[in-house]
Amino acid sequence: MKINSLKSIFLDRVKTLISYNIWKIADNIQFKLFVVAHSCEIGHIKCGDGLQCVHKSALCDKEVTDCSDGSDEEEEMCKAHSCSDYFSKCSDGLQCVREIAICNGKKDCSDGSDEDVQMCKAHSCSDYFSKCSDGHSVSGEIAICNGKKDCSDGSDEDVQMCKAHSCSDYFSKCSDGLQCVREIAICNGKKDCSDGSDEAVQMCKGKLKEISYSSYITLIRWQTQSHVIHSVTFLICFA
Repeated sequence: MKINSLKSIFLDRVKTLISYNIWKIADNIQFKLFVVAHSCEIGHIKCGDGLQCVHKSALCDKEVTDCSDGSDEEEEMCKAHSCSDYFSKCSDGLQCVREIAICNGKKDCSDGSDEDVQMCKAHSCSDYFSKCSDGHSVSGEIAICNGKKDCSDGSDEDVQMCKAHSCSDYFSKCSDGLQCVREIAICNGKKDCSDGSDEAVQMCKGKLKEISYSSYITLIRWQTQSHVIHSVTFLICFA
């Protein structure tokens, strides 16, 4: 569209907003039309057609095409692309996956390289993850000896390992020594230990007992003449 045409459209719209007398003055004012190139926000990158910005973490993820022109998954670009922080490139060089997804027992790379057996055996798990005997990882210490097989090889529930395992903070070991349960689950009327020891009558009865669970929650248990009140939660607000 020609500049003169743009000027005409602009002036017609302005006339509806200002009085005729002021318009006679404004009509003679010279103006220039500038086309300003848009810059993407920090952490974002422009698509190939220049019409769209997407987050860098969306590039080469093979999950969905984020750019309407598909340029975020273009093969040559992906080969040269450096993955964002906390992401790693698959062996084919075409895809970035989250580091916590490496050796998690699920193929996130389209070429399956994130679950390569030899690589997983040498792989160091991310923070708060633990390694299974087959080299794969499970989510956090709380997955170890919790009575549920999280490792595909079942090594997180190995009997000998669990007997020697120390439970994480705010967890307690069941009487059989094979399972860790949350402290707030003890004497809550539901058997969380596979041996039922977390709901043993003699253990749940007794004197006033206070367990500090966090900065905001305190659990109190007590016994009445007729029955045991297992657990009551109080929300404590600090000014």
